[in-house]
Amino acid sequence: MTMLACIRHGNHRLAGSSNPLLVLALWVGLCCLSSGTALAQTSPCDPAHTGAQGQTPNSAVPALFDAGPQNQEEMTITRDLVLRFRLKRTLATRIVDAVYREAQSRGLPPPLVLAIIAAESGFDPGATSPAGACGLMQVLPRYHQQLVKQLAPGADLYFPESNIRIGTTILQRYLAVSAGDLDAALTSYSGGSRGYAARVHTRWQEFTSLIGMPTPEQPVMLLSALH
Repeated sequence: MTMLACIRHGNHRLAGSSNPLLVLALWVGLCCLSSGTALAQTSPCDPAHTGAQGQTPNSAVPALFDAGPQNQEEMTITRDLVLRFRLKRTLATRIVDAVYREAQSRGLPPPLVLAIIAAESGFDPGATSPAGACGLMQVLPRYHQQLVKQLAPGADLYFPESNIRIGTTILQRYLAVSAGDLDAALTSYSGGSRGYAARVHTRWQEFTSLIGMPTPEQPVMLLSALH
């Protein structure tokens, strides 16, 4: 609402006031307060950041890290994301590079992280849930405020690199709580969603089969992430 609209909106109040200047000032402040509050509440996961897949800020800005040359496995995954999930190659390359870098640094199998992204967002970096979860791994910043400040201060969580860094760290922490029990960690990651772990296992099998890796047998214990 513009200032002129605010004034017009309050004209009937001004007519009966003994101090119209004071009332005018109050009305202008109240009318414009809501817009200021909205700006103050803007977060890295504000839905205004989103757009059509491939047209979000993520694909329009340089990557946060310089991706090195991909090995054969990474090239196969990148090609799959382009063909199966209709990603632009530049965005697919960024996602694969971030997944392998962050997963390996936390003792997680990269195909598992890819499976979680497939289940959570379908590889749409601009995905936002009604609950406020955002990005590839559907991070809920209000539940992980300290972690976001620690690992990605000031970063937009719709960026693949920062989102995957936070998401893999959250998963690693849930694995630590569950003593490596992957199903329990996945249940915690999803907020208790029924059948979520099974959906991730299905996606995990798709990616491991794609690159010729054996499919993990359930129950899976990821002790490599407990470091």
